[in-house]
Amino acid sequence: MSPTLTADATAAFDMAYPSIFARIAARVCARHLDRLVRVRAERDADAHARAMNRLRADAADGENLMPAIVAAVEAYATIGEMCNLLRRQYGEYREPLAV
Repeated sequence: MSPTLTADATAAFDMAYPSIFARIAARVCARHLDRLVRVRAERDADAHARAMNRLRADAADGENLMPAIVAAVEAYATIGEMCNLLRRQYGEYREPLAV
């Protein structure tokens, strides 16, 4: 059995070191968003559009999506962009309520 932190222990730790983790999280978030903006600005917009259209068409036709996903990644599509496209096509799974 692996040790786990209780909610009280986690809260106590967070209260003891709030500024360290808040600063790190803010820096990491800012760096990630800067990188995302740069990738979107520098990628080939036509290649990205073609790859996303291929992914959309393959999803609609019930084709194997892996080649289209690889093409989208190579065109610098983000995971969020691909997931949103697939969510629009297939919807989002909701686990049935079991009583």
